[in-house]
Amino acid sequence: MVKLTNVLGLQKGSHPVLGALFILYIIMPIDMPKDLSNFINSIIGRVVVLLLALSVFTKSNAIVGVLGLVVAYTLIKRAEGLDSPLNSSKFIPSEVSKSSDFSEFNQFPVTLEEEVVSQMAPLVHNSSSDNATYKPVLESAHDAVSPDYEGIV
Repeated sequence: MVKLTNVLGLQKGSHPVLGALFILYIIMPIDMPKDLSNFINSIIGRVVVLLLALSVFTKSNAIVGVLGLVVAYTLIKRAEGLDSPLNSSKFIPSEVSKSSDFSEFNQFPVTLEEEVVSQMAPLVHNSSSDNATYKPVLESAHDAVSPDYEGIV
């Protein structure tokens, strides 16, 4: 039967070395191969990384275990930074490109309706209605309140 400590290479004296390697990986911007990043961006790859991090956490001392979880998180985030289907920010257009596209789309010729409206005679506002000789008639409101009523209805 194969032990997990043998697979991971964790002997009693290797914890400080593993911790140092984890710290170096967290600090240094190490490039990742594209095939590895594609695997880690899949669900199966993330599960494998998480299981390995949890096994390091359970099989080593607490400091190396926590560093292993941080390394797993960093590994997943660095894999997302590469050309992944999960990183769609490069496909979302910027506000500048959207506004230039909209200005291009809104350049169209003057329509027939706009020509007819521009050639119509302007509306004339006659103020002679203030001196009208007639009075408006208000019919029965059928128990409705007047429009200027401010009380409780």
